[in-house]
Amino acid sequence: MHNSFYATSYFTDSIIKRYFDPKFKYYYLEHTVYVFYRDLMEPFRQLLKDELRVTITDKFRNPFEPHSLYLFLMFQHYVTQHPEFPSKFGGKGKANNFVGYQLPENRTIKQYGTILSYPEDHEGRIKFGRINDNIKANYDEMIHYKTHPEILAYNFNDRYTKEEALYQFSEYMITRYPWPTPYEKKDFVDLENLVLAQLNEIEKLEDAMELNNNESEDNKESSITSEELLSRPLFHQKLEIVKEYLHLKDSFNMQNQMSTREKEEIDALQSYSDGNEPLGDEWKWVENMSIVYVFDKTEDMEIRKLKYSTQSITKYLTWFQGKIYIVVPEKSFESKLESLVNEDANNQIQIITSDKIVPRKYRKKSNVHTIEMYLDQIPGISERFVYLNQNQFFIKYTHPRLFFSNDGFYPKYNLQPALTSKEMRNQRKNDRAFYNSFKLIEDYFGRSYVHHWRFLKNAPIPLYRDLFDPVRQLFKDELNKAFLITGKRGIYSLLPIYLVVNYNIYGTNQEYYPDYITGYGKIRKSKLPTLNEERTIDFYGFDETSLFVDQNSMLTDLPLTDNLCNNEEFNNRIAKDNILFFSIFGTNEIDNEEALELYFLSPYFEDECISTSTTKVSVILPTYNGAQYLDKGIKAILDQTLEDIELIIINDASTDNTPEILKKYEDDSRITIINLQNNGGIGRGRNIGMEIAKGEFIGFMDADDFVDEKFFESLYQNSEDKDVVVGYLVDCISDSYHCAHNQEQEDYDLNINNTRRKKKAYGFVNNSIWRKEFLDKKKLKFSLKRGVLEDKLFRNDCYRQKPRIVKVPDEGIYYYYERRRGSANPNNENSWLNTIFEKGEKEKINNRGRLSEPGESDKKQQVKAKKAKKEN
Repeated sequence: MHNSFYATSYFTDSIIKRYFDPKFKYYYLEHTVYVFYRDLMEPFRQLLKDELRVTITDKFRNPFEPHSLYLFLMFQHYVTQHPEFPSKFGGKGKANNFVGYQLPENRTIKQYGTILSYPEDHEGRIKFGRINDNIKANYDEMIHYKTHPEILAYNFNDRYTKEEALYQFSEYMITRYPWPTPYEKKDFVDLENLVLAQLNEIEKLEDAMELNNNESEDNKESSITSEELLSRPLFHQKLEIVKEYLHLKDSFNMQNQMSTREKEEIDALQSYSDGNEPLGDEWKWVENMSIVYVFDKTEDMEIRKLKYSTQSITKYLTWFQGKIYIVVPEKSFESKLESLVNEDANNQIQIITSDKIVPRKYRKKSNVHTIEMYLDQIPGISERFVYLNQNQFFIKYTHPRLFFSNDGFYPKYNLQPALTSKEMRNQRKNDRAFYNSFKLIEDYFGRSYVHHWRFLKNAPIPLYRDLFDPVRQLFKDELNKAFLITGKRGIYSLLPIYLVVNYNIYGTNQEYYPDYITGYGKIRKSKLPTLNEERTIDFYGFDETSLFVDQNSMLTDLPLTDNLCNNEEFNNRIAKDNILFFSIFGTNEIDNEEALELYFLSPYFEDECISTSTTKVSVILPTYNGAQYLDKGIKAILDQTLEDIELIIINDASTDNTPEILKKYEDDSRITIINLQNNGGIGRGRNIGMEIAKGEFIGFMDADDFVDEKFFESLYQNSEDKDVVVGYLVDCISDSYHCAHNQEQEDYDLNINNTRRKKKAYGFVNNSIWRKEFLDKKKLKFSLKRGVLEDKLFRNDCYRQKPRIVKVPDEGIYYYYERRRGSANPNNENSWLNTIFEKGEKEKINNRGRLSEPGESDKKQQVKAKKAKKEN
């Protein structure tokens, strides 16, 4: 801060010496009132146009800027001293060579002059003050200003960080300057008058206490500390009154924080509800704008997302008549996207292979970032274009003002909040390409100039075609290294889109570009860019989507693993009818490994998204080659006495006739069928089912098990205010009708309150229902590893989160579990359950001992039973 101040003073002093007086003595400029001559401003700008260029062009505070106010005051003082002014300028420097300036004929001032007032001339009349965290120092300074009427002007520099200092300063200003100005709103004036009356009453009490105090003023106040001052009841009460006042004032002003421009922009975006509404002549150019994707995915799911994204353009950007370019790494991708092109009724989609735009030397190691750096080389691409990805979708008729400003048609960047210093350092490990890109931007434009590192949101990125080549020229060596040297954990990797966007933000957003580029790093010595001769854009400005506009137009980075129809934020925004666009992100678990249908997207695009559900229990049934049991397993759920039950069947890439069986149930509204293309195991199947479940609770079943028809009704009836409801599980032997209570569950239940003998949570999730809200909040999932006890791990993970658990009474209503390795296991070939289903009966439970394995002798079985009985 101080170094920046001294640098500014240095540059200001040197300019004054060069133009006006080589022997000029620099004094710091007092913070007070100054008088300007209006008609001298233009000759001032003309004389110092080169020196002021840095002030005019640089939108960010930096140490290389001269103090323009100081320069203008000295200009007024020196140039007007020449007897032939304004034909000639006074001073002993470069100003003597200026040709002069013709002042306006209608001016009334004929003689110009100024007087310089030095510190000894205004001593005691002008004061420089500050508000800092030292409450006592602030107090003394405020008392001084109140008790010295000879002080005509003073200022307070804000150097505080504590709220108490803010309240102290506000109290001073309210009581020192109680008179409202004509432009203040009545609500604020009335509120401040009420507060002022309260503060005046307290001051009267303080004055009365001082009169009764016999100590001298010096002895009373000189040795007090800030802590002692804050502990004074009356002083503390004043701060509390001001605190409440500021809070109320903020609440009054909450609706007014949105600017008039933001309100107008939001109204324009939200009122564009008719796709046939004309844009207006000023927006005619946007009809032939290009939209670009870079697509390097091979998964079916990614292709379906790309399809939805391009379809959303056709449906909701009805004004768009340009080309949709999809750039792919190699020719083999064309066949994968063939259906996309064939379904394009308007012939807007064009597939471009990267070899058409990327230089030959980079093609061998080409990746998405290499392709991004050469998007401007796409044949026929428009001067302004929009860059999208397959995770982005329009869901309402959208005006092009979502992408470009209304004034100047500048790209509107959607940026996340600035990173903290710690977060910036962490990116070296977390996102090396992002880190490298911003370090490079700092190197070229200067750390004092590039104040913030900011991520782009997962939203459309509007771009200038003709800024790509200047970026390649500027960062030529760094880009060459990034594109040719791969490996080493991305040590040289860069993000071209970030380079282009920040080049626009820091370098081109000023009227002198391309003859001058702002910045204070390597850019000062870099060669000026050569722009496309065919360009029609003269000023390369930019805009940023404000927080209010963002909140009233888009929703970004919704989790793909969350059913949009059940997403609370999504539904709240849908209810307000203010979402034009949303984007999603996926997890490796589903997004990258599965060709899962976009269950959570397709209903919305078909206008069928239902935000509320009355489903009580969603039962998830994963199956792998379980066709011989599947019909009867499904029937067991559909026959449940509990109403509002949902059955989700996850076909884990079965190779038997499971798909044919499931086809019979496609039209049953109670059943959701998910067909996976690759076998991933029971854990993954259950996780997918949990993501799309609509029920208040989630239950699980295996295809070759059996369940009492009242089982889920019994559990749900006991679920009030509970997160986990536990029923009874019984084991059944595959080659007999012998069933018995599961001993592991009984051991746990028996010792649940015994801290010495308390067992770990047992496995078998199928005997319970689990509150979905609790599972979602705690992010509970099944393990994806094969060969692990995923049920036991899941229950252990759940119980560590301290759910509210209840066990239902034993009323003979059970979940019957065949002892096996898993229903989604390829080796499951048991046939015993067919007999049970055919007979329509269940063996009564008559043995509470641990069951024997098939083939064990009766004697061994009896020994186990006696041992179990003794333990109980």
